Amino acid sequence: MAEQVPIIYREFYDFPRLFMVSYRGVHFLFDGSFDAERDEYPEHYTVYQMPPLAKDVLDESWSNVPRLALHRLGSIPITRVAFDRGRRTSVSSDVLDEVISTRDRTKPSRGVA
Repeated sequence: MAEQVPIIYREFYDFPRLFMVSYRGVHFLFDGSFDAERDEYPEHYTVYQMPPLAKDVLDESWSNVPRLALHRLGSIPITRVAFDRGRRTSVSSDVLDEVISTRDRTKPSRGVA
């Protein structure tokens, strides 16, 4: 059963365009920031696995936060992310389980050949 997982966000246009969430000990950044080249918002989030970030980093601008990512995990359509009713406090764990599953399938094997 899906649960609602708290988020923190920057940028809001209809819904959070840049948000972070911690789930099952993994930190994620979902980036759907405005694309100045295309002069519009994208229809997908680019998803990154993040290290734990200090409060002072999170209190500043997030424009450079994607550069701190451990890995770029891919993209997911914004329509697949189920926010809380007000679209500002949480997301459904369904999408997070999907991201974790995809991440785990694409991890390089450490087994001995």
